Amino acid sequence: MLAWPHLRLWLATRLRPVAHVRLLLFQRLRAIHHDWQASLPDSGYAAVAVREALKTLQAQTGLTPDRAAFALADHLAPLLVRHLASRLGLALAPVVGALAYYRLVIYPDLLEHGPGGGPWSLALYPLAALADLLFGTSLRAALLAPS
Repeated sequence: MLAWPHLRLWLATRLRPVAHVRLLLFQRLRAIHHDWQASLPDSGYAAVAVREALKTLQAQTGLTPDRAAFALADHLAPLLVRHLASRLGLALAPVVGALAYYRLVIYPDLLEHGPGGGPWSLALYPLAALADLLFGTSLRAALLAPS
């Protein structure tokens, strides 16, 4: 459910991951800036001082809120994509390792010395073992039983 809005946006724009994250960050930073400006009171010394300081800063640097949001999003997007990729790699590495171990070690051993299951029953063996572990079923025995 969390990925659905991102998937829809990607299907509409077909942006690369860094550009996709940059666009999302830019929109979020602009929304935060506009919400913050709307929350400033219209009167009072502090509000007037903050507004004038922002106007002076923008005039001296030539940096509008949109340009500042884009510069920040442009800097942070590659960092966030690398961080996300490394976290996904850390999460998927044990799964890929377990599947590779099953395919390269257990599966050939079951074919050579196994109890006589066919290729489909041996391919479904890891799922049956997981179901046996989680739900207390006996699917492994049913898969490997002679038919």
